[in-house]
Parts: sequence; structure tokens; C-alpha cells
Amino acid sequence: MKKRVVLFICCLFMIHGVIAQQKTVTGKITAASDGLAVPGASIKVEGSNVGTQTDASGSYSIQVAEGATLIISSIGYQPHRITVGTTSRYDVTLSEQATDLNEVVVTALGISREKRSLGYSTQEISGDVVSTINTGNVTSALSGKVSGVQIRSNNGLGASASIVIRGNKSLTGNNQALWVVDGVPIDNSNRNSTNNGYDFGNLATDINPDDIESVNVLKGAAATALYGSRAANGAIIITTKKGDKKVGVGIAVNSSTTFGTINRSTFAEYQTEYGAAYGPLSGGLQSNNYFVQEDVDGDGVLDLVAPYTQYGGFGAAYDPNLMVYQWDSFYPESPYYMQPRPWVMPDSDPLELFQNPVTLNNSLSLTGNDTKTTYRFSYTNFYDRGIVPYQSLNRNVFSFNGSLKLTPKMKATAMANYTVSGTRGRNQRGTGSSYSNYIVNIRQYWQPNIDFSRVEGSI
Repeated sequence: MKKRVVLFICCLFMIHGVIAQQKTVTGKITAASDGLAVPGASIKVEGSNVGTQTDASGSYSIQVAEGATLIISSIGYQPHRITVGTTSRYDVTLSEQATDLNEVVVTALGISREKRSLGYSTQEISGDVVSTINTGNVTSALSGKVSGVQIRSNNGLGASASIVIRGNKSLTGNNQALWVVDGVPIDNSNRNSTNNGYDFGNLATDINPDDIESVNVLKGAAATALYGSRAANGAIIITTKKGDKKVGVGIAVNSSTTFGTINRSTFAEYQTEYGAAYGPLSGGLQSNNYFVQEDVDGDGVLDLVAPYTQYGGFGAAYDPNLMVYQWDSFYPESPYYMQPRPWVMPDSDPLELFQNPVTLNNSLSLTGNDTKTTYRFSYTNFYDRGIVPYQSLNRNVFSFNGSLKLTPKMKATAMANYTVSGTRGRNQRGTGSSYSNYIVNIRQYWQPNIDFSRVEGSI
């Protein structure tokens, strides 16, 4: 019995010691941005279910033991941890939590809204995505990066590209999305006037990817409320880079080089046994004769001439004992002028004329910011040498974007872009395009006996 009494008294002393370690901790929670109270903030003892909240004035009171850790948190603020010491009052200032930019989109006239508040589908792409590998056309750079978007790009330097969001909506009209750069609508339709003209691209090709900060794709007919009927097919909202957020002046230099080569294993194979002709020539000439017979050198003897009006590969079989005047025998500028050559398979095929493409992109930007003004000036040179000989694109882009804070509630902004672009070797489009298309030419209109190394030395 005495042992039980002693044990009971010891337990009372232990409980009294634990209770004695608990104390009341008070304090006030304020915001770092404006110093105002943060009502409804949560104060919780780490590792337990004990907790409380601040009242309307940001004050709190909680029973806690020394050495315990309090976790203070509130929506929109970064959590704060404090360890309870000997003091009984702890005032805490909470810092605002960084806003997730992926949840904020730019809609009409540069207005930013939360993505969840919109009544239509949107998708945002960072400017780095379209500028990392500069293809010379920002439309093509969006290919495969936006869901529900179909992009058609024409081959060739400086060619046009169209973008259709969620399928065609008109059988005869324009189905392209509206482009908007910093609130300014841009017509991206193709400017070619004739069916057999050259593809001079569209206005979206003049947008410099290095100047883009973000791209927002507004999908669905609800986007037309922002820009009217022109955006019935959706809208591509582009926000360009502004002045540096930090006060001061900054200079940025970016340079990139991209090389390419043709994959020879995927190129068409050519037969290597027969020269040019559709078959035995007619027109009173000797039967089964695959050559034109003319006295080329004036010695009174008929010479063999490759058929210069036919380009099929069903002519005479190659024979090194036959001396034939070929295409380069009739050009005074050719080193082989008035000289026949053995009728043999050429040393080089059409791949000889292809060149390795090179893309150079160099940009320089100057940014600045102070209490009232921001500005950004940039210059970009984009050079692209195509895979076809004598084909190149050289584009120079100058851009300026600035703002001036007139009053605490009024700001004036200005934007200007100047683009100078020159292109050589554009492909022709329409029914006559086969004559200016290099691949079609060498597949359909080229004699298989022509040595391409001689052609390259003649042009």
C-alpha cells in the first residue's frame, strides 16, 4: 500500500513538471509589403495537433513549451518558422510568395489575368522555347509545342507558314489565327498574288524570336470577344521583352550557329547503265539510233550528239568507245567547248550540287530601367544559307520598346520594329513550280548522263 502511494505522488510531481514547462506565447503577424496585419494566419506547433489562428488584428496566443517550433503560414505568403525560447512574445513579418507566372496569361491590350478565371482554353509558351533554335519563322517554331494547333510550313527560305487552331472553320474563307504583338493585330495571310508566283512569306516571319518574352495561344470562339470577328479562328498573343526589371543599364549579347547536312541514304537512287532519251530516236534518223547525228566539227562526217530535247533515262547504254558531244560541248564559256567525250556514267550524281546549310543568329540588346522609364533596344542579324546552291536569307531586325510613367496611375508605352530582309533562290509556287524546284528538276527534267561536277564548275 505504501509503494502505491509513493508511486502516485511521483506521477503527480512529473505531471506538475510538464505543466510547469508550458507557457503562453503571444505575438502579431504582419505583411512585409505594407506592414498591415494578416488575419486568419495559421500558427501550428510542429509535430503536434496544437494550433491557432490570428484574429482580425493579426494577434495570436498559444500554449507551447520552450524549445518547440511554431510554423506560421497564410495563403499568398511564404511560411515562417520560429523556435520558442525564454521570451513569451514573437512578432512575425511574412513575405509575399512569388506569383506563379504560368498561371497568369496576357489577353487583350496587354491585360494579365489568372488562367483559371478565363472562360476559354489558353496555352502559354516561354519565349526561350521559340528562340533556342531559330528557324527564321516563329510560326514554324511553334510546331509540336501547342496542343490542338496545326501548322503548315512551306519548304524554302523565307517561305510562308500558316497556323490553324482546332481545325478549319470555313470551307472557302481564311482559317488562320489572328496574330497580336503587344496589342497590335497583324494579318498573317499569304501575300502572293498569282498561282505561279514566288512565296514571299507572311508578316509573322518578320517577328524576331529573340524579342519574344511569351506566346499565349487563345483557343475557341470565346477569344473573339477580345478582338472581334478577326479572332474567330483563335488568336496568338505575343508579348515582347521590356526593359530590365532591375534599376540600371544592361547589355546582352547572344550568338548561335547551326550546321546541317543532307542524309545521302534517304536520297533517290539513279540507274547507272543508260543515258538520256525516251528510246530510239525517230524523225528519219537511223533506226535504233539513240543519238542525234550532226556534223559538229565540219569535217563532213556525222558526229554523235546527246539528245538535247529529251531527258528520260531510256537512251543508249554507256560505252566508253563512243565519243559523244554532250551539253557542255556547245557553250563557248565551257572548258569542254567543241570537244566530244566518252559515253560513260558520270563521276558525280545530283548530290554533288547540295551544300551544307548554315544558320547564324546574332543579337545585341540594350535595356534600362529607373523609377519612371524603362526601355529596350535590340538588333538581330539572322543569316541562313540553304541546302540548294546560291540560296540564302539575310534578315536584319531593329526593335525598340519603352515606357514612361506619367502619373502613379498612368503610363505611356511605345513600340517600333524595322525589318530588312533579302532572300535569294526562293521556290516558285503553283502549277509552274516544278521548273524552279530543285528536287523536281533533277528527278524529272535532268539527263542521267550529265556530270554534276561539270555543272557546278559552269555556274
